[in-house]
Amino acid sequence: MPLLYSVSYLGFTLLYYAAGGVYHRDLCSRYIYDVIDWSDPAGTGRLVGVLVIIVIPVVYLLLFGVYACRVGRARAAASQKIEPQANQAL
Repeated sequence: MPLLYSVSYLGFTLLYYAAGGVYHRDLCSRYIYDVIDWSDPAGTGRLVGVLVIIVIPVVYLLLFGVYACRVGRARAAASQKIEPQANQAL
């Protein structure tokens, strides 16, 4: 899902540039963000490639790893039977 969103947004920025959209602050720059400026397609293409192919999948895998650890710990805690001690209040 993050990959689909990223590719869709990059497609939007390309269409925005091709349609002649302008930045709202100076009304002459044809980009939304400085780093995604399609007037330099080689530089923007390298950046987009690195983001879509490397960065987004790595971040997604890290977040999935956090989720898997949380689920594993919750299952381990649920499988342990914890009995209250005699001197503890219920």
